[in-house]
Amino acid sequence: MSGAEMNNAPELSGPSQDHDRAQPAPGLSSLADPVTIGHRHHDSQIELFSERSQQKDVDWDAISGQLAAILADRHLLPAYRAKYEALRTLAVKEATLSQKEAWGTIAESWETSQSASGQDGNDMFTQCLLPEVDRLAEYTEGKTVLDLGAGSGILCRRFAKKGANVVGLDFSQPMLDKARKRAAADGHTITYDYVDLMDFSNMKQWADTHGKFDIITISTTLKSLPDLEAIAQALPLLLKPNGCIVNVDLHPAFSKPAGHRSMEIFEDPETGKQQLKTYIKVTQYLDVKPSKSEAVRGQPVPQTIYHRPFWALLDPFFRNGLVLDAMREPAFKTEGGDLVHAQSYHNFPQTPMLLAFRLRHAVRPEGT
Repeated sequence: MSGAEMNNAPELSGPSQDHDRAQPAPGLSSLADPVTIGHRHHDSQIELFSERSQQKDVDWDAISGQLAAILADRHLLPAYRAKYEALRTLAVKEATLSQKEAWGTIAESWETSQSASGQDGNDMFTQCLLPEVDRLAEYTEGKTVLDLGAGSGILCRRFAKKGANVVGLDFSQPMLDKARKRAAADGHTITYDYVDLMDFSNMKQWADTHGKFDIITISTTLKSLPDLEAIAQALPLLLKPNGCIVNVDLHPAFSKPAGHRSMEIFEDPETGKQQLKTYIKVTQYLDVKPSKSEAVRGQPVPQTIYHRPFWALLDPFFRNGLVLDAMREPAFKTEGGDLVHAQSYHNFPQTPMLLAFRLRHAVRPEGT
């Protein structure tokens, strides 16, 4: 007899050796049945999430996170899993729309801030991020390069200067417009295209018509994505057998939203001069909610950044046939630090601001 049949079976009456034992009140045994309680709990949860999705000013990130926690239960019945997955798909889609709108709104201020010094990228890019991309990508003449989350094209232009055949993809049309305008002004031949990094079918369709690449770069992008499954599934379709994927993003432990810069100013008892002591304060790491943040101070609207501990950051790629074969943790090495801005990462020489890692196919065809 199935669980459902057992729950709906009529109560049996008749003589019993335990007829003198106190009997439960009518219906109490059914209410106490763990299976029935579990079904009612999930039914009410699904109804609650459905109602919340119809409200104004919905916090889609919070809903997505709560649904992800429920879906992590391996014992969840298939019927309920399907309903929760449908709700989470909706939540992720709406959260992604908010991210697209945010990046579109800050496109102008982003491009201005990255070009303010006359270089291509701010100090984080020029001193920490780009050198690690160069080291891990190991570019040689003739290799093709795909930049996912290309934004205004900083990485694309760097490889174009090396003579590479470069393609940049992004899900923000205003950022792509900035990239195309800059490429034309600099005389670079770079192909830019719109692809939704949260939509596997969209990326697969693009991969089917554009082939595979020797090098795939992803910089300051994964922390902007509500979910990594789609991009993790698509990467093996875009990567050549002996190719590599280079990702650089904010460090999961020592940068926001998990790690917070802290400072102490004290007088040296021997010299009497003020001293600055810096350290990173981490009060939560495994479970940190999505957080609003500014990529450019004073930008019109904040973006959402998504924290993932190391295992959650890498697991989607491992499950989709990729392996880790290199990792770096770059930090600023500015002599003397930044005497004007105490909070600057230039004053945290022992704390990596970024995490860089390289992925390859776990299994490569013989002879390659």
